Amino acid sequence: MLKRVNTLARASIALGSIAALTFGAVGCASPSNSGAGDSGLPSTKLQIAIFNSPQTPYGEAVQWFIDEAAARSDGAIAIRPYWDGALLAGPDVLTGLSEGRADLGFSSQLYSPAELPLSQVTTVPFQTRDVVGVQNAFKELYETNTDYQAEWSRHNVTPLSVQGVAPMLLAGAEVPSGVDWLKGRQIRASGYAANAIQKAGGNAVALVVSDIYEAAQRGMIDGVASQNLGTVPSLSLQELMPHLADPGTGVYTGTYLAANSAKWKSLDPGVREVLETLSAEFNDRYLDAVKSYDGKACDAFLKAGGSVTIWDESETEKWSSLVGDELLNEWKASAARTGADAGAFYDQYKQLLSKKHESDYVDGMTACAERSGK
Repeated sequence: MLKRVNTLARASIALGSIAALTFGAVGCASPSNSGAGDSGLPSTKLQIAIFNSPQTPYGEAVQWFIDEAAARSDGAIAIRPYWDGALLAGPDVLTGLSEGRADLGFSSQLYSPAELPLSQVTTVPFQTRDVVGVQNAFKELYETNTDYQAEWSRHNVTPLSVQGVAPMLLAGAEVPSGVDWLKGRQIRASGYAANAIQKAGGNAVALVVSDIYEAAQRGMIDGVASQNLGTVPSLSLQELMPHLADPGTGVYTGTYLAANSAKWKSLDPGVREVLETLSAEFNDRYLDAVKSYDGKACDAFLKAGGSVTIWDESETEKWSSLVGDELLNEWKASAARTGADAGAFYDQYKQLLSKKHESDYVDGMTACAERSGK
């Protein structure tokens, strides 16, 4: 059995060391439910911990959530964001929510393999590229699958929405032309994608996102995986690795917007209703942001003289055959160790994807490849 090489993800098992921050701790009023806005709702101050910057599709969607919460409550609901891991680093968001160090949180499932084992199905390559289908499937899974519900409730965390992350790309100074291109190369990767790269003869390198540019600049890595089109310009990768390829591995993780369960239950029902409504709309706003950022990213890479290609299906199948069912079986074994019926969960997940929640979503890499004529 392959061992996962994503040391960043393993870090999520450890408790974060950042002390709990409150509005009072940074010189603002302490969270309170006293007073009321014109809406008649009680004044409610909340914190949200985010591992991203505002200049990402995730950040834009979260900012929309914050702004709309204030607008629809006539100012009664004030959510203070802590961007770029200022309150809780990405691997610590789930634990921080569980312990009440934040009221709300936004992070990646990839950071919590031990805590969210069923959710890691999104990190297994060659499952689906249907972003919309993934998030709709997870919505129904939370409504109907008791094992998935328990995965969150055991941590005192309530998921408000789950997002599918756009299909994984490969970036390089040279065109990532096929499976053989990976052989012997140092590729930044995380999660099960790292194992898939090793199976193809590459060397997976675990790096936090903020270290990618310097590593590429110093020649420590030859390529980058476990990224998606809309986020790579924020790393300025087009300067060093302007050639992108979609290898067909598909969605490589999911993100989530969640709340501390105790805090969530304590909110005024009217406040909770506003936030529930926004949560139901969140994924559509997220997809709008993804589309916008994908378009800008495509512009940046083409302007830098780069290329965007989609691997031929035969190359994808070649890589998939090297991986086989090994990573899927490893995921099932990991999820089953919590007592969950991983096989039943997987069957329901795939059925929802293929029969009920399949969509006609066109991802940014496909659209950009058409623009570049590749």
